Amino acid sequence: MSVVVLSSPSINAFQLLKAFINALHLAYGRFDVGKMSERKVSFEYGALILRTRRLITLIEKLGKKYAKVWKVLSTVSIAISFFLLFFGIYAIHLNLIKYFTKPVEFSPVMPLIPGLTFGLDAIPFFIIAVAVVMFSHELAHALVAVSEGIPIKYIGLFFFLFLFGAFIEPDEAELKKAKLLTKLRVFSAGSASNFMVYVITILALTMLFKPYGIFVEGTLEGYPAHGLLKRGDIILALNGTEVTSVTEFSRIMAKAAPGSLLKILILRERELVEFQIKLASSPYNKSRGFLGIYLTQYFAISVAPRAPWIYSISLFRALQWILLLNISVAVLNMLPIMVLDGGLTLRSILQTKLKEKTVRRIEILLSSYLILILLANIIFSLKFPISRWLP
Repeated sequence: MSVVVLSSPSINAFQLLKAFINALHLAYGRFDVGKMSERKVSFEYGALILRTRRLITLIEKLGKKYAKVWKVLSTVSIAISFFLLFFGIYAIHLNLIKYFTKPVEFSPVMPLIPGLTFGLDAIPFFIIAVAVVMFSHELAHALVAVSEGIPIKYIGLFFFLFLFGAFIEPDEAELKKAKLLTKLRVFSAGSASNFMVYVITILALTMLFKPYGIFVEGTLEGYPAHGLLKRGDIILALNGTEVTSVTEFSRIMAKAAPGSLLKILILRERELVEFQIKLASSPYNKSRGFLGIYLTQYFAISVAPRAPWIYSISLFRALQWILLLNISVAVLNMLPIMVLDGGLTLRSILQTKLKEKTVRRIEILLSSYLILILLANIIFSLKFPISRWLP
């Protein structure tokens, strides 16, 4: 099962999301609760559950036709998932230790709640990323299950408050009777798939984007840049020196004196514009010149660096969210906690050596302990500003 600080105008993001939803709608077909032979709608434990048998025929066809391929990949996924399992346990403990020993290195751990732990402008990117996570995770489970001879009864979605996710329902009787290797292949496929999407996304970000100046978020009223620079301007050079990163920008500004003239080359709506601005004194250091702008690093599409910034930022943020959610699900889902794939993996191994009663005790104790460690990470994260960790 898969569950799950740069701002830009939301219109493009929502247009992107609308196109994505329309594509899903066309691919899946119009939902009709009357066809209960193919679809089921129910409320379970307060959650809306949508089940369907659509796409199962296609999944079974692909699973059986390329069974040998899935067996090889799923065997490799076992190694990947065990790495994720041990890394997850190590990471949440180390992070908690850092809170007390090296607070500056502590990484906040928070549930992703729209409007609460991340801004509403990021919702379209969040939804797209969740869709990628669910699709890759559940499809991997389904294909491997079919390749191992385990039928899929349903695929589905659930909605509970602000949470939503996807799941597959394999034939539980067949899965219980399966060999240990088969179970490990099925349980590890989802997280391994998310990990591979994470790796691919890193490569995509590396190849598709390059640092290309400084993005102007806004200006500070009463200071030189106000009224001259505006949101969306890309600073490319200062006094004839190319600026591609915030570090380079800061290095030049650190040497600029109050009252001196600063020549600024910017990209505005695909046109190069040059300004000469007289610097004010910095409110933080009177001996340094000050522009009065809010800025952030700008990453442009490598093959089209002068493309409208909204396209570059929208694509960059979407990939950032895909990166964040896939690695988060890959690691957290493999923690040996009951219900999660990591917990199911541990149970399958323990059942080969221990009695059910003993297995159950170990499950409860280990799950309770790890949940407490996770909660501690979340509670201690509340003191940090959200902008420290959101894409």
